[in-house]
Amino acid sequence: FTELVDRILDDTAKDWRESFGTLDPEAAEELESIVSSSRSQLESGLAERQLRALNEFSDSTDETA
Repeated sequence: FTELVDRILDDTAKDWRESFGTLDPEAAEELESIVSSSRSQLESGLAERQLRALNEFSDSTDETA
C-alpha cells in the first residue's frame, strides 16, 4: 500500500504551494514592462506637480492666524 501511495504522489502535479505567487517567464517580463512604463508616467512632471501643490497650499493658508 505504501508503495502505491508513493507512486501516486510521485505522478501527481507539484504542490500548488511551491509555485504560488510565481509567473511564467513571459508573463513576468510583460508585467515588468508594464510596471516600468507606469513608473515612468508617474515620475514625469512629478516636481512640477509637487511645486504646484505647495503653491496652492501656501496660497490657501492664512498667515495672520
